[in-house]
Amino acid sequence: MISLNAHALGANEYSEELFGANILASRDQLGEDGTYDEKAAALGIDHIRYPGGSLTEDYFDLTNPDKNSAIDPDTGHEVELLPYSEFMAYAEENNIDVTIVLPTRNYLSAENDASGHRTANIDEDALRTFIRDTLDGEYGEPTIRGFEIGNEYWGSGEMDALEYGRVSSRMAEIINEELDNHPQADVFSEIDILVQNGQNYGSSRLSDDYDHIVEGSDQLSAVMSDYGLTLDPDIFMYNNGEVAWPKVMNEIIISEFDTESEINAVDGLAFHIYSKGADRVSSRDFDLRSAEQTWDEHFDGLEKHVTEWNLKASRSWDVENEYGLKQAHEMLNMSEEFTEHGVDSAFVWAVQQNNLSNLAGNEGEDGPLNVPGEMFRMMNEVLPNTTAIDLSAADRSEHEAATEDASVHAFYSEDTFVSFIASTTDDPQQANVDYSQILDQGGTIRIEVLGVQDGYNPTDSGSPAEITQLDPAEVFQNGIFSAELDAHEIVRIVVENPDYTDEFEQVVLDNPAPDPVEDGGSDPGIPVIPDTGPDDDYEDPPEDDDDDDRAAAGDSPDGGGAMAGIGGLLGFLPLLSLLGGF
Repeated sequence: MISLNAHALGANEYSEELFGANILASRDQLGEDGTYDEKAAALGIDHIRYPGGSLTEDYFDLTNPDKNSAIDPDTGHEVELLPYSEFMAYAEENNIDVTIVLPTRNYLSAENDASGHRTANIDEDALRTFIRDTLDGEYGEPTIRGFEIGNEYWGSGEMDALEYGRVSSRMAEIINEELDNHPQADVFSEIDILVQNGQNYGSSRLSDDYDHIVEGSDQLSAVMSDYGLTLDPDIFMYNNGEVAWPKVMNEIIISEFDTESEINAVDGLAFHIYSKGADRVSSRDFDLRSAEQTWDEHFDGLEKHVTEWNLKASRSWDVENEYGLKQAHEMLNMSEEFTEHGVDSAFVWAVQQNNLSNLAGNEGEDGPLNVPGEMFRMMNEVLPNTTAIDLSAADRSEHEAATEDASVHAFYSEDTFVSFIASTTDDPQQANVDYSQILDQGGTIRIEVLGVQDGYNPTDSGSPAEITQLDPAEVFQNGIFSAELDAHEIVRIVVENPDYTDEFEQVVLDNPAPDPVEDGGSDPGIPVIPDTGPDDDYEDPPEDDDDDDRAAAGDSPDGGGAMAGIGGLLGFLPLLSLLGGF
């Protein structure tokens, strides 16, 4: 029996904005020609990032955004594209908000300057015209929520941190000028300009330039000398004596935002977060914490937008044992972490793709949502406007109550109580959870179980999902849930108009929920992040943090991951050399 003991509420409320998605212009199609719109509707998506990941840098042409094909720069093959106007018309017709990713790779000089880095060489006319035409509705008139500057500068962007800082600072300034100078500037005042956080990957793996220096402290001193930075070792060194390279990358990008107009142009940061699973919990928020310790020291009130997220899709894992219902549970864990860090919006990767972690198969497949897709739908239906309930007094980094065999998550709003019970064992079990400290009798209860069809592996990405309805009268009595669960199944309990206990009502009074986030807006509050002292495990990097594939979206050429584009290939060359490939 798991007896729940609620003692606090989470830092921030869930928003509908956490349930956006990417569309892949080189893969997804709409209407009679495709299946994306049907899958997006089934998932309840109302905010989409276009044109997607690395394909932005490869194919998206601001001077001709409506072209319906492009040449792959790596293979020379023609690639069919979803034109900008077609996407915008779909978004407008279906009341879907849009965030637009702008290419950056070609906005650099051909030669390096004296410091060994390329300089910004932005086609200002093309950029200004594209922004202006988009605002004027030349391509359609959906609600525009943001412009994101580049996709993974260290991978498909093929630049280092200093180069990205040079390009992004000027692009942000140009975009902001167009927003401010537009005749309807007041209408567009809430459009966000997003800059990427720093990474020590691919073409921006700065650590390789200093690996001939033995001591981490000496490496940090050399970086400060070379880049003209002042970096506090208490922040930019890990407890294990290594340099906190991702934080250094952030500082290098920040250093190029050196005028008031450039600083004022930035509204938020764009993160790509791909969890390494339940055994690597720090991978859920490592980048967020790194940014909070750097960007937040220089910029006031920066928003956080996770423009790609999911469980990492990697065929180097045991692919029959890490996906399916395990992935579904990890998506819930990630979303809770996002609320703790005050993430303003998130876009799952990907609705349709030929990888291990997609939500609805591949483009053109008419089948139902798969297991992670059903989990996304189940969360999206009930979590907005709720706040996570802290059930784990012993572990300040986790909210859920957990045993060896199960994990229980709970969420509060005044008129709705939600709980997910996730089996974490490979065997069937009798799950018993006591909610009586939180709930009195009363309210309307709905209970369903997410599993896989009989005979299928519950942790395989290819196993079809199955939703089973349970009768509350049979499985939820006197505040206790009791039912048999198959391996890794996930129960969702929703109580409408719940009667909360006096004890739990006192918890709410002592820890009031944050103000509701208005639809289409962002939470203006600054999240309260638990202090992590110098001896906390958070001060060390996650295991194998410096692997280029830590953030990889998947194994597809239109992915947003580290191995996409030439930058990813460059990051792979040293490994091939070690394997005797050269």
